[in-house]
Amino acid sequence: MATTAKPKRPTRILAIQHDAADPPGAVSEVARELGCPMEVLRMDRGDAIPAQSDADVLMSFGGGISLTDPDFVRPEWVETEQSLMRWFVQSGRKVLGICQGAQVLALSLGAEVRRNRGPEVGWHPVRRVGRQTGAASVLPDQFTALHWHRDTFDLPHGATRLFASDATENQGFAVGDRVFGFQFHLEATPRTIEIFLAVSPLCRSPSLFVQSEQQITEGAAVHLPTQRAWLVQFLAHFLSDQDKPSAPK
Repeated sequence: MATTAKPKRPTRILAIQHDAADPPGAVSEVARELGCPMEVLRMDRGDAIPAQSDADVLMSFGGGISLTDPDFVRPEWVETEQSLMRWFVQSGRKVLGICQGAQVLALSLGAEVRRNRGPEVGWHPVRRVGRQTGAASVLPDQFTALHWHRDTFDLPHGATRLFASDATENQGFAVGDRVFGFQFHLEATPRTIEIFLAVSPLCRSPSLFVQSEQQITEGAAVHLPTQRAWLVQFLAHFLSDQDKPSAPK
């Protein structure tokens, strides 16, 4: 008697959005195209972060607060998010942090977040450094990405540095082939850039690595399509259903 193959379960994503200006953007669009359901927790709306999750992948996106200001009281979600990130890592699940999400990921793994030597805003090249691992191996040796940050992270113990830019030494890291932190904004869409320009004071900071509004807008027409293509390649590998962890006992 022939047996019926069990249908594959889609990769489930739990996403953390820190504020209204930094949604998952193109990541949510590509995840939908790949058939991967995404639940988004909104910190700006008071959603609670769970201690554990049945999702296969945890994603964390950007935000407007600085994790380096000694006079700023961090929201409670910062510690709770770090705890959930550690749980995902320890459970063998996948984690992707982008911009502030990468900084929180670095904190959760014992590294420091500190002020960068200057803000980095606009379209700047990112270059490969060291050995690429897992899904990051599909990204090119150099590509132009959107940047919008003034803080940076140190590498967690045991992490591999993946990318650098002229302004920022640590643009990306991996822990094994399941955990990635990217300082640059692969998730950006035209709407993302429109909102950033409207609400973020960083784009008016005097710095060698801060582009003008015109440069950023014109650069989007040139670089966004290519950046999205690389995002699709990365997520197609990262969200693969290969080697999904079993449910915790």
